[in-house]
Amino acid sequence: MSSVLIDDKWYLFGGTISAIENSSNMWCFDFTKEEWSLIRPSNNVTLPTLDSHTSCVYKDKQGKNYIITFGGFIGGEFGEYWNQILVFDVENKKWKVPYTEEDGIQVQDPKAPSIRCGHSATIYNDKMYVFGGTNGEVRYNDMWIYDLINESWETIKLKENPPVRYSSSKSLPNLPIIAKKWTYKCCIQR
Repeated sequence: MSSVLIDDKWYLFGGTISAIENSSNMWCFDFTKEEWSLIRPSNNVTLPTLDSHTSCVYKDKQGKNYIITFGGFIGGEFGEYWNQILVFDVENKKWKVPYTEEDGIQVQDPKAPSIRCGHSATIYNDKMYVFGGTNGEVRYNDMWIYDLINESWETIKLKENPPVRYSSSKSLPNLPIIAKKWTYKCCIQR
């Protein structure tokens, strides 16, 4: 499962339901209303059932928010690793899957990183940076950049990278404060 915070809303995407089943649902917790809602996309896109993927918030030059998701593990016990990008337009509740042919079939981006899950990702200056992860056999310490404007990948060759890493986590700015406030208000005061 991945999570991102946009203003006063916390979005959760995908995740493991059981040992053999993952989810492709997105849920949103509204801190001001103190309620969960299932996000129903406005377009008909078949999404993979992902776990161990990353999602990041991207605000474009016009101020629109997008949730950018990369990689992960599809399915349950005998699933497969993935290396594609998903883009969710928060305002219009619409998914975009780059590298999809007209008939809806996903094709591999030949310049994308190898399949992986458990990597780490962040967005800086219209680019998503991806580090590490695993495909179940190989553990990575490579670093990639996805250009969100041009929708293209490139690898970064550095003098030195940190050792191989996977099963990473990500912090959400201000979430502990908001969550602490909500926990206090919901669980202690009631």
